[in-house]
Amino acid sequence: MVSRAVQNAYQLSVIGEEAVGWLDEAEQSCEAGECVLSLDALISVGSKHLVVLEKFESVIASNPLGLKPSVPVAPLRQWIGRWRAAAAEAETLGLGRDISYKYWQKNIELPEVVIRATKWFDTAERLAQAVDVS
Repeated sequence: MVSRAVQNAYQLSVIGEEAVGWLDEAEQSCEAGECVLSLDALISVGSKHLVVLEKFESVIASNPLGLKPSVPVAPLRQWIGRWRAAAAEAETLGLGRDISYKYWQKNIELPEVVIRATKWFDTAERLAQAVDVS
């Protein structure tokens, strides 16, 4: 007979594995520019999986056996942040959160070099304002 704790641990590991699998698939398709899921779906499903992974992480951290498996909470938080930023940008342009990430990447997202240049000029402007040249 299997103890209740072992059953709970097994169920949690199955749910955690499902969350990690979803994250891997979403991450790969987003990085490849082929993610057809809507921004809204990515945010809502990703957030649900994040809750699961955070619970899984806390259970692992408190386990008496000292197991230290890697739980990809930080990468999922980063992706959710990207998806939320993309959704906000789409909404600013009058589009809904129902557009796909692929559409956002191909039609809205600025190239990385433009983003870096913008940040550089913003920093240069702030520094110029902070420095008294007279």
